[in-house]
Amino acid sequence: MNALTATNFSLEAGALHLQKLLQGNPSNLPAALREKLTESQAPDTLTALFPGESLHEEWKYTPLSILRTPWTLGQTLLSTETPYALPFQKPQLHALDNSSAIESLPTPITPWEKLILSGSTSYAAATLPQDGLYALSISHPTPGAAAPAFYTIYIPTGVQAELILHSAIHPEAFLLLQVHFALEAGARLTLYHSAPEGPQGSLLFLLSGAVHKEAGFIFYSLPGRYRWVRTESRLLLKGPGAEGLLYGAHTTRENEVCDTAIRVSHLAPHTHSNQLFRSIAFKGGRRIFLGRIYVAREGQKTNAYQSHKAILWENGAEVYSRPQLEIFADDVRCTHGVTTGFLQGDMLFYLRSRGLSEATARTLIAEGFLMEALETLPTEALRAHARTNLGLAV
Repeated sequence: MNALTATNFSLEAGALHLQKLLQGNPSNLPAALREKLTESQAPDTLTALFPGESLHEEWKYTPLSILRTPWTLGQTLLSTETPYALPFQKPQLHALDNSSAIESLPTPITPWEKLILSGSTSYAAATLPQDGLYALSISHPTPGAAAPAFYTIYIPTGVQAELILHSAIHPEAFLLLQVHFALEAGARLTLYHSAPEGPQGSLLFLLSGAVHKEAGFIFYSLPGRYRWVRTESRLLLKGPGAEGLLYGAHTTRENEVCDTAIRVSHLAPHTHSNQLFRSIAFKGGRRIFLGRIYVAREGQKTNAYQSHKAILWENGAEVYSRPQLEIFADDVRCTHGVTTGFLQGDMLFYLRSRGLSEATARTLIAEGFLMEALETLPTEALRAHARTNLGLAV
């Protein structure tokens, strides 16, 4: 029987099925990761995500419909192709045991992290040895399959690199992708996460990074049409002068879920971070944003900012935002702001009075609102791709 025509699982049965699938994967866990799993106090079971369990608040507004599908185990494919006419280099992948990034990998704190780390069907590492633009395309073409993959990326001292991470997922597939970055002193990495045009399947994207002295990490979450997507970013600013900037623009339509969970930890003095996200939810779409700024006692002179603005485009749309601050230092500047509302009639009236049709006026308002979060994109090809993937024929 085809997996997708089988009767859907209950939530509990689906969680148990996916958990056994990942735990039973016969792949050999690299020795470099075994210690991380030994240290971990994360739950071993996905039922920890359910209401009333330890991670209830982290998943309070996120439907877990992906657990109801009777997934089989799948593989990811790596490609050298990207949809952008840009001069890029291919990162050289090598065995994970030799990765310089493993040492800085945070200990798993969620069941997803633990299950992907131990049960991936693909492990690899890459070093970006010199300045330039790199590209890594990951695809999961198998319907009915869940494919877990784990990668680390190492950026040596002083290197200024950009990386396009392009993920293509079959509309009836589930990609569980975990990527860890390690930036040495003075290094800088700009990461662009993009998807092809058109509907994609489900994606769980776990992103972690260790940023050392005077290093900088910039992340652009570009628009994509996912059936279900949760992006968890855990950024550790570990050295004086470290910087972490995260930007994103997203739309959700009927039966689509887009979930962003961020934790930026300021662990050293004179660090800086910014979270800037813009969202539009259409009828039947759900958007969730959880942003957390953590400042340790050592994080004096921290500058941290967070902003998520969302528009409920029509009745039946849902947006949930939860900004959080945890501050244990006494000489910091930390701000956060969240606003959610409907499209303002005066904006529409102003453009209509200038001779624009209602459809054109709505598209201009939506694009201007969303692209505010991506206006610092340095490449016109990526800006054009972002505008196209917003799908704003509204």
